This record gives sequence, C-alpha cells and structure tokens, in this order.
Amino acid sequence: LENGNVDYTPSRAWSEETLRGETMIDMVRMALTCDLARSVGFRISLDQTFLNAQQAVGVANDMHNTTHSGTADDCSDALAWHVAFFARLGAGLRDTEEVDGSSLLDHTTVVLLFEGGHGHDPEGVQDNRAHSTENMSALIAGRVGGLQGGRHIATDRAHPARVVASALSAVGLGDSLGEISGRLDGLF
Repeated sequence: LENGNVDYTPSRAWSEETLRGETMIDMVRMALTCDLARSVGFRISLDQTFLNAQQAVGVANDMHNTTHSGTADDCSDALAWHVAFFARLGAGLRDTEEVDGSSLLDHTTVVLLFEGGHGHDPEGVQDNRAHSTENMSALIAGRVGGLQGGRHIATDRAHPARVVASALSAVGLGDSLGEISGRLDGLF
C-alpha cells in the first residue's frame, strides 16, 4: 500500500512497540511511586505514525492509514491498542499503595488525548473524516482534587483541551490552558 512516500511492508516499521510501550508505562509508574517525577508527558506513537498495524492490531496497513481508510473496526482496534497502555498505567497506579493506605491513583491524574475525532471536517467541508474535531474522545483517570471515575461525559462541543484544564484544576494549577479554560464539572 502506498501512503505518501512510505510503502507499507509487513516486515518493516515494527520493533516490539507493544513491549516498548509497556516498559515505558512501568517506568513511569515507578518514577511516580518513588517520587522521582511529579509530572510526566509521553507519546505512545507519533500523530502521523507509519507504525506497522499488522503487528499491533492485525491490520495489513500502517497505523496512520488504518485510521484514515480502514474500517471502523480497524480504526477502533488501532485506538484500543493505545488505550491499553493508558489502562495499564491506571491499573498500576491503582495497585500501588501509598504509606497512608490509599492508592497512588488517589493522588494522580492521567490524561489521554487523541489527535482528532471522527466526523465533519469544516476545513475540507467533508464528512466522515479522521481529523475532525467532532466525536473526539479523551480519557482521564485518577481521583486527586475530587475527580470521579467511571463516568462518560458527553459534551455539546466542549473543546478537548478542557479535559487537560480539568486535570490541571484537579492538581491545583488553575483551569486555564492558553485560550481554553474551564474545567468539565461532570468529571468532579
């Protein structure tokens, strides 16, 4: 398959990224556990990644092209591969006990954002596009600052950066992220 100047080949663009991601998650959890870090930012894959989707999710394509031209199930599998790392970190923090008997997750907030949603693209005036700002998903975990878990919050066109603003608010850093401000009260 041709994708810009990169040809998809089943034997390329894979060097055990699942193991690499799991190892990175475990190191992040340990850095937080040992109080070697208070804030961590990392990416599982680049936004325009040509990572081999065959190796990750069983789709004979690269990740980028899978999210653009694959089936809805293929795209969901590609996103789920990324979400599994988020879940691993959340479970690790939940299972790490603090000295007061609470979990590390009780004192943490973790955010996962994707590059875009799936819907209308106002710039290209096209529907069913992968870079739409519609139907964007964001995940947040942790209980610091009154965050409540186990909720699905549907908003009416709220900017996805408000999830990050909510995380900032939860850890006591205000609720402003550039021109975007205001936390999503449904998360608290």
